[in-house]
Amino acid sequence: MYKSKFILPKGCEYNGQCLKRNETVSEQCKIQRCDERNNLVGIYTVETGCPFFNGRCLNTGEFAVDKCRLYHCQAELVNGEVWFTAKEKAVMCEDVHGECHGAGMKMTLRSKYGQNINCTCIVNGLTVGYQC
Repeated sequence: MYKSKFILPKGCEYNGQCLKRNETVSEQCKIQRCDERNNLVGIYTVETGCPFFNGRCLNTGEFAVDKCRLYHCQAELVNGEVWFTAKEKAVMCEDVHGECHGAGMKMTLRSKYGQNINCTCIVNGLTVGYQC
């Protein structure tokens, strides 16, 4: 009689799941892979980014616009941990058609009574206003 041995491939445990080597998982703009490095098999982060609107992720250093607001994906060290955040960098005014206009530009807005009115875009830091 002899004992049989089962040779199992190395893998990683991730949230109660068994991942095969080179298998990736993504969660909130972070992609992690089960990998072997220096003879150690584990979960390693291979890509990170910033959560953005509608489930979209921005790569570090990437800029994106949402509703006339410009955002920049940045990595910051907070209490010894790296956090990825889409920081608001600039704003513009949005007209009745959803188009963006810079400070001092004339544009059309809709009044609370449903009438189109001509206004000028006013920007103060990251705050927009209108002079009509």
